[in-house]
Formats: sequence, structure tokens, C-alpha cells
Amino acid sequence: MKNVRLFMMGIVLVLAFGSCSKDNDGGGGNEGEPSIDFSYAPETPAASTSIKFTANVNQGSSNIKSWKWSFGNSTGATSTEKDPSFTYNQEGSFEVQLEGTDAAGKKATVKKTVVVQADPTFEFPAELAWTLENTTTIDNMNDATRPLIGDDGTIYYVVGGMSSAASRLVAVTDAGNNAEVKWEWAPGVGLRAAPSMGGDGNIYQTKWHVNSIAKINTANGNMLWDQPTNNAGSSNSTAAIDNAGNIYVASRITATAGGIFSFDSSGKERWSVLAATGIGATYSSPAISKDGSTVYFYNSGLGTLSAYRTADGTIKWATPVKAEVGLGTSVSVNADGTIYATNDKEVIAVTDNGATGTLKWKVGDLLSPNSSGVVIGPNGDLYVGTKGGLKALNPATGAEKWTYPTWVEECVPAVDKNGNIYFGNNEGKFLIVNAEGELEKQITVGGAAALVHSPVIGDNGNVYVEVADNNKIKLCKITVEGGGPANSPWPMKGQNRKHTGLAK
Repeated sequence: MKNVRLFMMGIVLVLAFGSCSKDNDGGGGNEGEPSIDFSYAPETPAASTSIKFTANVNQGSSNIKSWKWSFGNSTGATSTEKDPSFTYNQEGSFEVQLEGTDAAGKKATVKKTVVVQADPTFEFPAELAWTLENTTTIDNMNDATRPLIGDDGTIYYVVGGMSSAASRLVAVTDAGNNAEVKWEWAPGVGLRAAPSMGGDGNIYQTKWHVNSIAKINTANGNMLWDQPTNNAGSSNSTAAIDNAGNIYVASRITATAGGIFSFDSSGKERWSVLAATGIGATYSSPAISKDGSTVYFYNSGLGTLSAYRTADGTIKWATPVKAEVGLGTSVSVNADGTIYATNDKEVIAVTDNGATGTLKWKVGDLLSPNSSGVVIGPNGDLYVGTKGGLKALNPATGAEKWTYPTWVEECVPAVDKNGNIYFGNNEGKFLIVNAEGELEKQITVGGAAALVHSPVIGDNGNVYVEVADNNKIKLCKITVEGGGPANSPWPMKGQNRKHTGLAK
């Protein structure tokens, strides 16, 4: 009888467990059934602050093939991304629903209430002074651009994209509370990279499909000269300029065309290293050593960070790092001779030993740091933007010190003299974070889907930044009381407000 009783108890337990509901409520599900959950960060979000939602598949769940989020706001916003970001424009309680569907079409749903606090009050002394709207419609974002500030305070910025024939270089006078256009140069081809300024006060601008670099008179916007770069496209490369006025630039390299080039200020070619030598695709904006003897390029096709002699273009060394796509990457240099570059997944540090280059460290498994670049704060920390957030890195080891979570794309940060980091995200926000990774200020400069590019810091503390918003480019001025660029080896894209790429 004892065995019979045990057998009957077993049947009861099986029936009890078998009668559980298969609907998912955020907990575990039956084997082979869809079972999901989600989390979000920050846990106490504020209005106008990006919230990162992360979908999770519970243990024992079937394989989820598709996702659908409903964010519970007044517009009925949804997303089919697995891990989307979303911003609520007002405070309140919102019921967020996630639905997961497996290969058999079975669905699981989980709901949570997200409580959004009121916008934080910031005391940091930074304000949006003006926004200059440009009516030119572009077909591609300004993926490697940043404004430039001349010695007289004129601001120069690019409106355009890879294949936009409407692209133009615009000169702007800052009138204090508003901006006035001084001139526009419209070459009739795509402009994709930031300009740079030589010692004579004139500007160098690479062009896309016509594969050339031009020198522009800053007094009137007229072209002074135009030189070919071997029929391969100028890509995202911004010219670096040494103290003698010589320029260095990469032209997108294919198997048979492109290369790296040096011209003097009159447009005469000094030297070139062409694709036929097998140097591989070079998209990077170069950097020049402090003594002016060496120029550094990241050859992303071969996966090498390479050093060339500025005098004649002969190679000093090429250090293997990793072959990844490196579109838009900006090379930068530290005071100790360490060179930094980024690719699709990594931040790379290489030491220049003179005759050789040595890989110092690299940080992997990052989300698209290639569209950013490394800058250096006054305390020596490194900062780089990724789609996973702004990251602070230890310069000795590359170890991550902190991450400020927001989607940073096509934006190289800038650091001020007080150690604050300026950058933009892909939700129309200009952000200021202190050296501990804490948000000091958030300024809305575009719509919810606007992309905020690399800022430039003027000597007087004024900050200028381009915003790609609904196929238009806007230029914004932000005043920062007590601001100014960091006294560091590389505080912003291109090292300085003229974008010369010359190490300090």
C-alpha cells in the first residue's frame, strides 16, 4: 500500500504542475514555450532622458524570432528592435509592454510600469544661445564632420553627405545672440569630412566622388586650388597640417586606386603612397607627431596602424592591430607618444618607439567606436563615444572606468579645461558629463531622432556643434561660463579648433 500511495502522490504532482498557465507574466515558462522578461536603465529615469530597454529570454524558453515593444505614451510609440532606446517627453507612469514571438508563432507578453520623473534641474552654466537652420536637404549624414573656428571667430561647417550634390561649406559670423552666413562654397559634389585650417588662415576641404582636396579662400569662399587624390574618393579623411603648412590626407583606397598624400600649401604634391603598394583601405583622419617628423594613419583594410616620415613619405613602421572597418575614425596622439585609433569594435593604443611601433593595449567588444575617436582629459583619462555610451578609459591599460549610457554615433567628444566632457547622442541631445561620469547638463538641440555630431570648443568657452535633423543640418552655439578647451594633449577632434591634427 505504501508504494501505491507514493505512486498516486506522484500522479497528483504531475497533474498539478501540468495545469500551470502557459501565459508569460515575466517569470519562467514551460519548456518549448516562449518566456521573456525585460529590464531598463536607468531604473529611475527622467523626462527627456534616454532609457535603454533590454529584452531577456528566460531559461527554458523557445527561440524568440521577433520582438514588439509598446511604450505606453500618448503617441502609441512602438519598436521592433530587441533592445531599443526610448525617451519620454513628460513625467508620469507608463505601462510598457514587450511581446516576443517564436518560430512557431507562439507569443509571450510581459508588462511593467515605468515611472518617469520630471526633467532634472541643472545648475551647470551652459545654455543654447542660437540655432542656425540650413534649408539644404541632404541625402546622407555628415558622418565625419565638426565645425572649425578661425582666429577671427568665424565658424566653418559642412552641410552635406556622401552623395549629396547639394553639399556646401558654410562660413558663419557669430553675432552673439544669432548667426549670419558670410559665404557658402558649393562644389556640386558630396562633402563628407570636416575642414581644416592652415597657418595662412585658409581652409582645406576633401571632396567625395571627384576624389580631390581643395583649398578655399576664407575671405570670400573662392577655391584657390584643387588637387586629385588618385581617383578613389576622399572618404572621411580630414587633412592634417604641420607647422610648415604641409598637408597630409588619405584617399579611400581600392585594389587599384587611392592612397595617402602630402601637398604643400601651394597645392604641389610632395609625396604619395598609392594603392599599388598594397597599403590597404585608409579612411582615417591622420595625426602628426609633436615634433612634426611623423604622420600616423590607420589602415583599416590591412589592420595596421602605420607611421610615415613627413619629409618623404617613407614608412617607419606598421603595427598589426586588427582588420576591421574603420570609417570615420580619427587618429589621436598622447604626450608620451601613444597613438590611438578606433575600428568597428575596438579602441587601439600603439606606442611609437621610433623605429618600431608596439601594441600597448586594445579594448574590444565595443559597439561602433569607429564613428568616434579618442580624446584626452586634463586628468589623463581617455574618452570615446560608442553606441553603448560614452566610455572613460584608463590610459595605461585601456580598462573601462565608467560608462555614461546613451547612443553616441558619429561624434568625437570634446573636453573642457575643468574636465567636463561634451558630446551628443542620436536623440537630439547635447550632453555635458563631469570627469566622474555624472550628467551635469542636457540641452535639446534637435528632434527625437536627430544626430548630434562632434563639438568644437572655442578659446572663450563657446561650443559649436552640427546637428543632422530630418535631412537638414543645423549649427548650434552653446555658451559655457568659465569654459574653454582642456589643457591636454588631445582635447577634441583634430586636436584643436582648427582641426590641424598636430600633437601638442
